[in-house]
Amino acid sequence: MNNELIGELLQGLTDDVASVKKSLAAQQAPVDYRPSIERMATMVLALQETVARPAAPASPPPVGVSKELEQQLRQAVAEEVRRHHPDRPLTQAVQYGVWVFVGVLALLLASWWGWWNAAAVRDQRERSAWLWRETRQTNPAYTTSVTERWRQDSVKFQEATIRLEERERLLLEAQRKRAEAVVLEKEATAKKAK
Repeated sequence: MNNELIGELLQGLTDDVASVKKSLAAQQAPVDYRPSIERMATMVLALQETVARPAAPASPPPVGVSKELEQQLRQAVAEEVRRHHPDRPLTQAVQYGVWVFVGVLALLLASWWGWWNAAAVRDQRERSAWLWRETRQTNPAYTTSVTERWRQDSVKFQEATIRLEERERLLLEAQRKRAEAVVLEKEATAKKAK
């Protein structure tokens, strides 16, 4: 298991070195990476020597040490890449700028949709009122009688609502009085029992 883990670490390190070499080849300005590449090469050789040595069968090395080495190696590669690629803050600023632009665009679209919806409701109201306007102009007696009927229906509805509210209030009051009567009756029977 130790050899497999070291082999995986070695493969990951080889991939990291290959990606650094690719980024170096794509870079326009020449930068001297020899010290960091030599340091990585010595680490690779040390890991290869570790793989070549047979592991002691009695006590396998702890797994945490190899994971720690892998983490340190990845941090070193990431630090080298970060040091020689200063355009990262620029890309982060561009990313934030894109998010701000998308947010402002979403707000503009939401406000436009609200305006359009209000205009559509207003237009619908205007379109539906044309028949009533035409009828009022051509037959004022009919529209007057319909309006009067609507007013009478509205008054009847209000009166019926008031009556129902009064009835409900009276029913609630009667129920409360009945509950008080039951309590008083229990108190009276309790006093007689003493």
